[in-house]
Amino acid sequence: MSSGYDRAAAARYWGEERLAQGDELAVVLSLGEPRAVNEAYDRWERTLIERALAPLSGRRVIDLGCGTGRVTGFLAVRGARMVALDNAPEMLARCRAHHASMVAVGLATSPGAAPGGGPEANGTALSLVQAEAGRLSLRTGTMDAAVCVGLLEHLPAEIRRRALGELARVVRPEGRIAMVANNAGSELLRRPQDNPHRKGVQYHNGYFCELVGADEVISTLEALGWKARIVGANPFYALLRFRRHADPPLGLDADSLRRAYDTAVELDLATDGTAEPDRRWADHFFIVAERT
Repeated sequence: MSSGYDRAAAARYWGEERLAQGDELAVVLSLGEPRAVNEAYDRWERTLIERALAPLSGRRVIDLGCGTGRVTGFLAVRGARMVALDNAPEMLARCRAHHASMVAVGLATSPGAAPGGGPEANGTALSLVQAEAGRLSLRTGTMDAAVCVGLLEHLPAEIRRRALGELARVVRPEGRIAMVANNAGSELLRRPQDNPHRKGVQYHNGYFCELVGADEVISTLEALGWKARIVGANPFYALLRFRRHADPPLGLDADSLRRAYDTAVELDLATDGTAEPDRRWADHFFIVAERT
């Protein structure tokens, strides 16, 4: 393990070691979980993103830490003009391929091709940028909205603060930022057996992870002049996920497991994150920020 943060090592981990694990959804969410678990979380997150940022047609949206493009493609299909950023070039290549496959079958929108390339070139409405999260090359106030999910817990505190500052800078005053943070007070997430590598240090292979609470994210954004609030949480997903790994484990066949997670997502989508059980059990909080 290393006390510093090596950006190149992080790019190798996510772009090579992590991608080699196969299932693209598990690669950017939870390795080792059944696909139904990751699909449930993905649906919860993408539904809340769409709620927070709608209407999307024609709006310029940055996806910071785009990974394989699961959120980038989802928003592009709904008409957003996406700017996808990631530290790992292999992730950007996978994001481009994912987006191109949707365009090829006529799912992605096409605002029109712009001369000389750029976000609208070839009708893809997508611009890919390899960048450090804390140093973006985008001009101030040029984006209508920003999304940042599954990234902050993989960045050290100083880079997290800079990344949030960059999002606040590039989104126009009337825009919105949608993001997900950990529930740092969760009785479940704080159990060491959940992720024994969540130690806040970077390992030799480039992996870094620590709990990043919603309070930290909200206070950082508010210091930058943004009003941030929790609008969602996933306590039912979290309870089901942890119960499956209890002793004795919860034995469910694949179909029963999928139905259980489908129910959990529906309950979580009706949850606003303000109740005591949300604070106690949820894995994640969904945050929306607007300029004050």
